[in-house]
Amino acid sequence: MRTLTVLEKRDWLDAGLELLRVRGIGGVQVGPLCRRVGVSKGSFYHHFESRDCFLERLIEYWFESCAPRPDDVAAFAAKADLEDRVGAVLDFIREHDLGRYDPAMRTWAEEDEQAKEAVARMDDLRLAAIARLFEADGWPREAAMRRAQTMYYFIAGRYEIYGLPPTAEEGSEFARMLTCIQSGAC
Repeated sequence: MRTLTVLEKRDWLDAGLELLRVRGIGGVQVGPLCRRVGVSKGSFYHHFESRDCFLERLIEYWFESCAPRPDDVAAFAAKADLEDRVGAVLDFIREHDLGRYDPAMRTWAEEDEQAKEAVARMDDLRLAAIARLFEADGWPREAAMRRAQTMYYFIAGRYEIYGLPPTAEEGSEFARMLTCIQSGAC
């Protein structure tokens, strides 16, 4: 007896993000997508009017899945010291693999205006969230934002080079370095 698989939009979008990561935007086509989830093209068109509609929703889905949530940011900022705050953020990123699709999204953004806007919004949200970690130590907004940029580049660079976020040990060392710079005790 044959068992029917009922796919939801989320299943398609998860498969789309994986194709984007592995093959780039050119590889996110209806045929390969259908093969990846094991169904016919009719099933795709049941959920999405066209590939373009799917790609629009894929950008939204990436953004919704990977944007910092206010409750999480508040919990990170409430940690006792910078090392704990940085560690909590890196643990969260690692646990949810939040940067997994970022390199592919950034590549896509080079040629697509909607993807470019989403990446820019994501960067702004993430930078503001990270800046709160430093503001909790009393740094003024501008100084906190500069440190947030440094941390963001640290995380993005680690993903770009190794495909993984920084380790807890690297995060602790990073926080100690920033604390040392602030105190002038280096």
